[in-house]
Amino acid sequence: MKKITIQVITVMLIILFVHAGLIKWLDYSTFKSQLSAYPLLSPFAGVIAWLFPAIEITTAGLLVSARTRTLGLSLALGLMVMLSGYIIYLLGSDASAPCACQALLGFSSWPTQLKFNLIFTLIALLGFLLQLLATQEEKIGRFSAAKA
Repeated sequence: MKKITIQVITVMLIILFVHAGLIKWLDYSTFKSQLSAYPLLSPFAGVIAWLFPAIEITTAGLLVSARTRTLGLSLALGLMVMLSGYIIYLLGSDASAPCACQALLGFSSWPTQLKFNLIFTLIALLGFLLQLLATQEEKIGRFSAAKA
């Protein structure tokens, strides 16, 4: 059951990050323009517009292989926490940046995007914890087999 849950979570995250990364690259000029409107990010919009989708695609790639899945899940969790934190910052500030989520997922507001992100943050956390547990159980099983 644990392995199936990890696989389902992994597939969900791969789809999310490949979709998000490709949409940003395919409409680079719009994504860069939207980043330019965001507080804190505008000075780095050009770099972020290329780097962030690359990180998302790389994260998805790491999730594919069982050997790199733990790293991929930790990156996925980190990205979701970072994105959620930034949305919380935007909602709590006087900033009035447009929500870029319309192009990605069809959302039209930051609160809706935040709910989505928090759900996927919990999903990534669950996947990461289950992966760590499965890795530990595998190590214990190998140790027990070698000892016998």
